Amino acid sequence: MSTQIEALKSLQLNQAVLAGKIIEVNALEQGGYATVIAQPARDEYHSPGRVNVISARRLGNKDDVVRVLVECGGYGQRVNGAKGQWMKTINTYRAVE
Repeated sequence: MSTQIEALKSLQLNQAVLAGKIIEVNALEQGGYATVIAQPARDEYHSPGRVNVISARRLGNKDDVVRVLVECGGYGQRVNGAKGQWMKTINTYRAVE
């Protein structure tokens, strides 16, 4: 447990470590890569999470298992729905390189 606490202390604000299996890698038109990572499900009854990580360099190939230090960000987007207007938030993850 203390090893985990020490690792967390070394993270900067708005940083996280994401781990999982690469399921898709796309080269971006403006340069860099968008990598979709499937995160492990917490148990056999839940679906794995999926996150998109933007990076300057390729993080790996399809089916590679990776651990990536990322900067967490995001933005808001106003949405007009049947019950009125609300704010949808989009999370972004950029690899720290």
